[in-house]
Amino acid sequence: IIPDSISYRKLMVGFLKVHLGSPWRKLDRQIKHIPRYRTIAGIGDQEDLHYTSLNYYFLSLPIADLEQLFKELVSYLRSKNVITGKYLAMDATHIFAWSSKSNPMFRKQFQESNSYTEDSVLHFAQHGYHVDYFYGYKCHLLIDCESELPIAVIITSGNISDMTQIIPLMENATSLDLQEVHRVLGDAGYDSPEDIEVVNDMIKGKMIVDTNPRRSKFLKTMKKMVNGVFEKFAHCINNIDDA
Repeated sequence: IIPDSISYRKLMVGFLKVHLGSPWRKLDRQIKHIPRYRTIAGIGDQEDLHYTSLNYYFLSLPIADLEQLFKELVSYLRSKNVITGKYLAMDATHIFAWSSKSNPMFRKQFQESNSYTEDSVLHFAQHGYHVDYFYGYKCHLLIDCESELPIAVIITSGNISDMTQIIPLMENATSLDLQEVHRVLGDAGYDSPEDIEVVNDMIKGKMIVDTNPRRSKFLKTMKKMVNGVFEKFAHCINNIDDA
């Protein structure tokens, strides 16, 4: 499954980094003193790699090759019926980045902060809102609901709206036959009627999302009423029964 263009050692160092969640200095010591990790990474007993070399291995993994490896893995799991691809869900999460004003990215942000492509590096971080304000990136995912495994991933700057990635996520799910997809689920962040209509034409079933209150007069009125009640009686509410 691993493409010839990807170094096995670099890939396994990246795998250990993500799996263990260790800082590079600690990963250096773990690989040095735990034979099993040295075997996994293909590092000989006489090699004494500095943590900066391990970091370079990780950063020099080509994005395009990693994308291809991801697609190969999805296809393999699809062939083993681990991923069925009948019921899908979309969601996004934020990834924090270094937000110091001394960061060169802070002073000179990349002009095209949309997403990375196969022939470029990841664009610079941006300020965004997801649950709360943050500085960094967004990871947009298309998930197989039955296996709970990702089948498409897109990384964008933090200021990119979730709904702008509906079509790109579906188009990136090249390992699936979209005509076998029964449902695509999403929260209110994906309430884009035009994009939902496009997805419905792409799949066998339908895309179902929560209604965004900003698009519904009824929900907007209800939200205003509920907020008014809590503003008036919040001091009297101690539990759900009081509410």
